[in-house]
Amino acid sequence: MVMKRSCGASSSKGKKAGEIFLQITINGDKRDVPGNLTIEGLIQHLSLAPERLAVERNREVVRRTEWPRIALEDNDQIEIIHFVGGG
Repeated sequence: MVMKRSCGASSSKGKKAGEIFLQITINGDKRDVPGNLTIEGLIQHLSLAPERLAVERNREVVRRTEWPRIALEDNDQIEIIHFVGGG
């Protein structure tokens, strides 16, 4: 099994005036994301399929069951790992 870091599409598209954004780092890249996202919401926002992902927030692995409950905060460091099968 191979692990690849996934970033997804650029998240700075579609900003609206007055909308609150957070600056977080995803796999080493600084990004502005909507201020009301959970980890689950971030995965959806980036258009990533969650089935083969692992997520780390601020150097701690986050269990999939916790994704809907953990709200992102300004300056969070997120690592998204995508598991790829094959031989």
